[in-house]
Amino acid sequence: MKTLICISGHLRKYENYIEKFRNQILNPISKISQYDIIISTWHKRNTDKCLSVRVDWKRAYSGLEDNIVNLESLYDYLNPLTIEIENQHQFSLDYSHKMQMNHRAATKFGDGKAFWWMYMFYKIWRCSQLVDFNKYDYAVRCRIDAFPKKEIEWNDLFDENIHIPFLEINGQPFAFDMFWMGPIHQMYETFQFYLHYEKVIDLCYSPIPEIAFHTWLMTLKDKISIKEGTLPEFSKEF
Repeated sequence: MKTLICISGHLRKYENYIEKFRNQILNPISKISQYDIIISTWHKRNTDKCLSVRVDWKRAYSGLEDNIVNLESLYDYLNPLTIEIENQHQFSLDYSHKMQMNHRAATKFGDGKAFWWMYMFYKIWRCSQLVDFNKYDYAVRCRIDAFPKKEIEWNDLFDENIHIPFLEINGQPFAFDMFWMGPIHQMYETFQFYLHYEKVIDLCYSPIPEIAFHTWLMTLKDKISIKEGTLPEFSKEF
């Protein structure tokens, strides 16, 4: 059995969390399955916890710290199969038509948070393009700086279902986008949110990405099987 561990998005202060990531995520998985790691990230690390939300995407990039990802250190720490590092500002320029959908989302919801969906779900989608998913049995979507609030029974997660932390707040269903895992072909389907972004904007009723992600998962009910209650909520530590 082989598992593909997909790390995506801004890496932030990953050096601070790498040992905890090994102990809480990589080591338990290694006792059950062989694994490969792939990383799709941006060339600046965005370590600013209070990054301001701007609807003007041409200026939004200026909020990122001038702190370039160290490629050599990533290989030393994680020995990934492959690393993709892209320029976020250039992405905004190259995909300006996609950015206009962000403007539409922000206008619809009256909230700039929706502006940042595109970057996050784009990098998740990129992970599905970097390697041949057919070579793996399971996949994990994760971040280096996000950890479970309770202990995980890892053996229960390697079955025929997608496992993802769900929560309901004020009657609104949340699907946490920091960590989920499941059979490889079902995981591939969940990674395609970016390609259907406009559809989700039309269906969704909130700028909160966890609600948007839940909306996307509900459109996949005929393609994936979700098992709730097997994963605790995850929290960010950056």
